[in-house]
Amino acid sequence: MVTLMRIDDRMIHGQVAIAWSKALAFKILMVVSDEAAASKTQTMALKMACPPSSKCSVQSVEQAIKTLNDPRTANTVIGIIVTNMEDCLALAKGATSQIQRINFGNYGRLNGGDVSKKKKLSDNVYVDEADLKMIEEMKATGIPIDVQLLPYMAMVTLDDVLK
Repeated sequence: MVTLMRIDDRMIHGQVAIAWSKALAFKILMVVSDEAAASKTQTMALKMACPPSSKCSVQSVEQAIKTLNDPRTANTVIGIIVTNMEDCLALAKGATSQIQRINFGNYGRLNGGDVSKKKKLSDNVYVDEADLKMIEEMKATGIPIDVQLLPYMAMVTLDDVLK
């Protein structure tokens, strides 16, 4: 069961490796990225950044959907990190019943585009029109979506942010 799917430009870093992993006790921390899964170097670096309390898994989107829908993972506490809306949407649609929560942490500043032309959802989350369309599709899955940088900070629902 995925207790948290976080969209974060930076993949595994201190906020994820320490704060979120500790707060939610991930047994598996899964980075879902076709690019990272295809790169032995990037996979190795991500595994080195993973907290010792969690097993690190780097998977393509297709493989992650298969893994999440495998009944053997139903009782395993999994945290997922994706770096873009496309992958987040694909997982939300492909493994809806396995994902309890989508969290927007850090997004939109590092992945290209002029931030001044994007909608600011928080100090750390910026989206463009294409992102907003994908967010609507994510909302249609029924998975709760929030914006929260760290687990000890206030959680704000995406609907409240979009008002």
